[in-house]
Amino acid sequence: MTAIDDSALVRRLGVLVESIHAVVYFAPEPQSAYAQLGLKGYWRGYFASRAAPLGATGPQLVTALFAGFSPAMVARALPEVWTIARRSRCRPHGRRARRQRCTGSWAPATWSPWLLRPR
Repeated sequence: MTAIDDSALVRRLGVLVESIHAVVYFAPEPQSAYAQLGLKGYWRGYFASRAAPLGATGPQLVTALFAGFSPAMVARALPEVWTIARRSRCRPHGRRARRQRCTGSWAPATWSPWLLRPR
């Protein structure tokens, strides 16, 4: 492979990974699952699902690790989310919702021909 071929492959792989990754943040199923846990608003569910593996952590660590978020924005969600929803419930709810979303017309099998086609 040449450097040009490598770049094209990396771009296609990036599109594939981002397509799966975006489901976590933008699909209605995960957001609905977080609302069922009592997490109101988009950002509480986002930070709770993403920070749950870290433990019931506060905003300082999450701001540092997630990079790019305003400390005040993170502080509005954490640590309050841990008083609303147990950390142990955030991850399974999110996983179940993502699995629901990644079936049917959103299944990876339907993405592959488009994503793997040379550009």
